[in-house]
Amino acid sequence: MNDYPPIKNGTKVRTTSDLSLGNIEAGYTEETKLKRIPNKIGFVVGYHDSHGLCYDVQHEDKSVGTYEPYEVIVLPEEYKPAPYEDKDVYEGTYHFWQDYSLNHNPCRS
Repeated sequence: MNDYPPIKNGTKVRTTSDLSLGNIEAGYTEETKLKRIPNKIGFVVGYHDSHGLCYDVQHEDKSVGTYEPYEVIVLPEEYKPAPYEDKDVYEGTYHFWQDYSLNHNPCRS
């Protein structure tokens, strides 16, 4: 079985609430930055790895944005947002990958 990319097409994800590090680190064009939406649920629809792994995520409105691996949080397929969930439920929650990804990003050399 092929284990690359780690997050497969069709996987349900939520983008993180802060995309600023990816905007700086990845050197995205202004057009690409405008398509990146924080705190949105969507599905992985593709990936790029010519300059480091990034994922294309189709948002609920059918637009597609490109994100760094540490900017997407995999959700269970059955996940449904609660009615009060207008903010990132993960904001302020520690994720083990935060320290690692900020200091050891294998996607950028």
